[in-house]
Amino acid sequence: MIARLKDSLHQNSLQINQYLGLPMEEQGWEVGRAQRQKVIPLPSETKVIKVFEQVDVAGRLLILGEPGSGKTTTLLRLAEDLIGRAQKSDKAPVPVIFELFTWKYNQQTIERWLIAQLKDKYNIAEKISKQWLKNHQLLPLLDGLDDLGILRQRLCVEAINQFLQQDLERRLVVCCRWQEYQEGEKKLSQFYGAYSLQPPHQSEIRDYLQRLSKYKLWDVIQTNSQMRELAQKPLFLNIMMVAYQGQAITNEDQLFEAYITERLQLPLELKKYPQGVPFKNEETIEWLTYLAKLLEAQSITEFPIEDIQLYWWYIGGERLVYWLSRVLIFRISGPLVFGVIYGLREALIFGIIFGLIYGLIIEITYRLIFGLRTEIKAQRIITDLVLRLILSKRGIIPWKYFRFLQYAHDRKLIQKVGNNYRFIHDALRQHFARRDI
Repeated sequence: MIARLKDSLHQNSLQINQYLGLPMEEQGWEVGRAQRQKVIPLPSETKVIKVFEQVDVAGRLLILGEPGSGKTTTLLRLAEDLIGRAQKSDKAPVPVIFELFTWKYNQQTIERWLIAQLKDKYNIAEKISKQWLKNHQLLPLLDGLDDLGILRQRLCVEAINQFLQQDLERRLVVCCRWQEYQEGEKKLSQFYGAYSLQPPHQSEIRDYLQRLSKYKLWDVIQTNSQMRELAQKPLFLNIMMVAYQGQAITNEDQLFEAYITERLQLPLELKKYPQGVPFKNEETIEWLTYLAKLLEAQSITEFPIEDIQLYWWYIGGERLVYWLSRVLIFRISGPLVFGVIYGLREALIFGIIFGLIYGLIIEITYRLIFGLRTEIKAQRIITDLVLRLILSKRGIIPWKYFRFLQYAHDRKLIQKVGNNYRFIHDALRQHFARRDI
């Protein structure tokens, strides 16, 4: 989580107005405190952990805001402070961030989902996870309620309410876009507080930029109405600070294009890249565009690298090729093993020509000698190899894909979260997904 915060585009976060609604009924919704019908303004320097620990919030907090307002960064800041508490006291719960887009099954309880996620991401045994949740040793921080779509968002809200209703001592934090939360109609009735991120005032933007010696940028924002509007979102304001090179920016896509260009032009660390830039800028942009479109098609925001064969075959009409690769996998698997000794190219030629002839004999021998478990592991490795060959040949991914992901990470275009990769911000992913290939 700390690494993700450092990667965040909000690393130099703007101090913005924050409002605690308990609930904010005058805006057409509430979180479960019907007796409180007012909005309480907070000083701009107020930390979210102070709100979280208020007696009347009791650790059940909803973080709301517009796209780019800093919801996820606020959640990460809260996690950082909570980690500090947990390091100092064994009695303090350990915060864990969960992405709600992984809540795939409408009938799955939140408890079962949390346990499954802890197993998948951290390999924690179900028995241990269940005990931790029961003893309130974990504090779940749920990001991306709006990623579920309105219909599934409603079902998830019901599941969250049920989860909290089962144990009054449970604490939980949820992030959601303000508009989607309203449109969902179903409310988090078991929550006691809503932390709503508001756009900064012009005076706050001015003070922020002047404090960082960005005087020219402030002058442009004052005179350019489009840039002034973009600067209302902390995400875009921080991108401007990084990417603005004197050219007027009129919309979000132009801003992201300027950011991408700036990131790809920066010098690389010599120790990591002694031979210089490993990938052309045009290729980098194209491959990231494919990745963004894939994530969009799958309705996910993170890419689990170990499941490459489960995702990439959706792109470019690869279904048939992928199916054939699965059918032929044992027919060519034996000869392909020679690739370790004789080289990939020679092994492929050998495998394709002779593998289909002798494949059946090899398959039977393989299964008898090595057994089913080894067979499945080898099948997965070779399937990945075949799929990578197909996709790299078509220009969809580079052959050295893991190296490419690290390169894109070093360019601050994507970030690594555990064993997964995601774009540095979801708005950047959406920008790439809108690009033509």
